[in-house]
Amino acid sequence: MHGRPQRPSSVRTICKWGRLKSQWDLFNDQLGHPKQPVTVLMIYCRYAVIYRRNPVGLPVPSALMHIKQAAELNRLLHELAWDAVIHHPLSGVKAAVPSAHSASSEE
Repeated sequence: MHGRPQRPSSVRTICKWGRLKSQWDLFNDQLGHPKQPVTVLMIYCRYAVIYRRNPVGLPVPSALMHIKQAAELNRLLHELAWDAVIHHPLSGVKAAVPSAHSASSEE
């Protein structure tokens, strides 16, 4: 399915963090159009695969700024994205890759 996290643990973790009743609370409609946290999670997964870097350390995006505890949610999304990417065999990304934070400090 497109537009949804591949690992069920990611959905459960986000639901638990946000005290949501079901995974459908993460989507805008029955077609599966994601709400902001899921969209940001997908962006972090793409970032990790394209740049082969852990997204931990990237700033809170404006899409999450309206959410209470945005920094905590942002960190959770970083960790979930990285976990999904390093455990998916087709990503080609291994765990021993620098984080976004260490990459920016090297420049």
